[in-house]
Amino acid sequence: MPTSLLSRFDKCFAAAWLDHDRVLLGTKDNKLASLNIDTGECNEVPLPSRLRFERMELTEASERAGGDWISEPSTSRNASPSYAIGQDPGFAPFGRGEVRNVAFPPTPDLVDGASIYENCGIHAIAINPSGTRMVTGGANPSDAAVFSVPDLRPTALLTSHTDWVFGLDWITDNLVASGSRDKTVKIFSVPDAASRGSTYRQLSVPVATLGVHRDRVRDVKYCHGIKRLASMSTDGCVIFTVPETMSAVEQTKICSRRELVCLATDGNILAAGSQEHVSFLDNRARGVVRDERLVGNSNDGVRSLSFTGGGRLLTCGGGAGAITFFDVRAGKFLPGERGDNVLDNAPAYDTCLSLGSSRDSTPHASPRRSGASSPDRISDPGFDESQGEPLTLEAGEGWLDREHHIYLDHFTPGLGVFNACYTHAWDPAGARLLVAGGPLAYGLKGCYVGVWR
Repeated sequence: MPTSLLSRFDKCFAAAWLDHDRVLLGTKDNKLASLNIDTGECNEVPLPSRLRFERMELTEASERAGGDWISEPSTSRNASPSYAIGQDPGFAPFGRGEVRNVAFPPTPDLVDGASIYENCGIHAIAINPSGTRMVTGGANPSDAAVFSVPDLRPTALLTSHTDWVFGLDWITDNLVASGSRDKTVKIFSVPDAASRGSTYRQLSVPVATLGVHRDRVRDVKYCHGIKRLASMSTDGCVIFTVPETMSAVEQTKICSRRELVCLATDGNILAAGSQEHVSFLDNRARGVVRDERLVGNSNDGVRSLSFTGGGRLLTCGGGAGAITFFDVRAGKFLPGERGDNVLDNAPAYDTCLSLGSSRDSTPHASPRRSGASSPDRISDPGFDESQGEPLTLEAGEGWLDREHHIYLDHFTPGLGVFNACYTHAWDPAGARLLVAGGPLAYGLKGCYVGVWR
């Protein structure tokens, strides 16, 4: 992407393919954008916000109705709360939460021109199985907004969390799960889209709440093959839940709990990324089935994960801007070729690995270990040199605000800055890889977006 376009945004935290030509980007400065990767056309999508009088009224209504709509969070991971509110089509025994038709402005509330919310940005974008709805963060970072696809018209606002929403995923076409810094996982039953106009439908109370996490919930993923909802907390705990009853059936501690920020699933297996490892969990086998140490012992960690090729290939986005590829069946990272033609000579992986340079943001192919260019990093003593170096692709320069006071105060002019791969996503054909992110250092302002073919 050209610098003039990237400079409109700060650090892309979430991304998804909307269709063959368009991608969705969610940023740290709480912007949602639709980008046509062929034409370069980029349009910001307004995020719905609660009206002030409705916010107060709905909070009071939620407190009055709380005992009728959800059970109190349980401290027992074997608890099986019952929800007999009605029947949700296709997914009993869930009922529908309180739904109210109210008008929402498509912009956040402002005080003296500034948002009243302390904002963390958009951390998740998820499209439902049939491709008819998309859920992401709202103008208030404690809300989630539902849009119709492909027109990106807001249809619902999910407003029950009391702190920032970090993880979102669809269970069915109408049920969406959310994980928040308030330590809870909630499930919302999204109503049918309202008629066209300025009226959106809001869900003020979820149909179910899981309150067994002891720390912030960082991500949620629904494993459709085994019908389990997985949630991960910053305390290193991953919990598998039966969505119909919201009963926790397995709780697993990951050995490396530092920088736990992302999950990915192929429908059966769950992968969790941390500062030093990628951990694979399978609820059918109970517990962690494999812990894979990151190549190069990079202390920048895993910032994003994605399965492709029917679960045979796991793509790992690093904090230092490197993308590596883990062959799940072989149990090792894909090897690279030495020389300048790494991409041309990359080993074929059925049809799921087909990489090349993007048009505007060129990744750099490298046969070295991730992070090996930094002399202060310790090489991994367990890395098998006989396998050769892993295939590593690195994000391009992107855009960096070199006039920002953080850069001027703490960085040497002209010094290169890593663009962390905060998010990435394969297109449905597995032939193009959308990679997005920005500077890893806290406080720096910048953005990177590239499509690798």
